[in-house]
Amino acid sequence: MRKNVDICQRGHAGDVNTVRNTGATNLVLVAGMDWGFNLSLIGTYQYHRLNIVYDTHPYPYVEKLPPNWDAAFGNISKIYPVMSAESGEYDCGTGYMSQLLSYFDAHHMGWLAWAWVAQGSPCGYPQLVQDYRGTPVPGMGQLVYTRLRGYV
Repeated sequence: MRKNVDICQRGHAGDVNTVRNTGATNLVLVAGMDWGFNLSLIGTYQYHRLNIVYDTHPYPYVEKLPPNWDAAFGNISKIYPVMSAESGEYDCGTGYMSQLLSYFDAHHMGWLAWAWVAQGSPCGYPQLVQDYRGTPVPGMGQLVYTRLRGYV
């Protein structure tokens, strides 16, 4: 019987091996250090298994700004599959996400944005929608909506 185990691990090959030892062959996302952002140690602690994708979580904090992207995840994306399962900005703007999505595209990285939730002000939380019908919030929500539609 095939076992289905969903897991997002941060830095322990033993944890991934434990999942694999159950017989699970599903895709495993392995996030980096610093709340999932920094994948720079992957070359040292890489997992030699199938169905591993490395996951980064960029947000507009000082240590996660564009000058740090190559070292944190861009260089790794030249060797290993890397995606971002979480990213966003908190200011109702698009400056950070616009740069980030272009960077992802240039490095052939998959991405998801955060978060599909309608709560309070989108200027205080990186939310994509105004309501659960999927109406994009101005700024980041509209940017993500437009970018995703552009891939079709």
